[in-house]
Amino acid sequence: MNPEPIESKIIVTIGLGILLINLITYHKVGLTKIFRVKTNLKIDFFLGLFLFASPFLYQFHTAIFFPHLILGISILINTLFIKLPSKKLKKANLI
Repeated sequence: MNPEPIESKIIVTIGLGILLINLITYHKVGLTKIFRVKTNLKIDFFLGLFLFASPFLYQFHTAIFFPHLILGISILINTLFIKLPSKKLKKANLI
């Protein structure tokens, strides 16, 4: 039996982590309100950075690295250029 390669485990785990974090953040689709939007963006930033660097950290960059790099860069760009909610939510202490 051949176990799942680390390349697949990393990308799936980060994808599920981002989904879970979005479900527990203060916004429209959040099921429970645990994280603020700023905290969500910080976590997403570090997950994107890890996804971007993972092919080199785990030495599989010779086999496959484009999906990790492209998704990592996409997540980083998303977190850096996303517009935070209005001041009404800030007053309600939701972000």
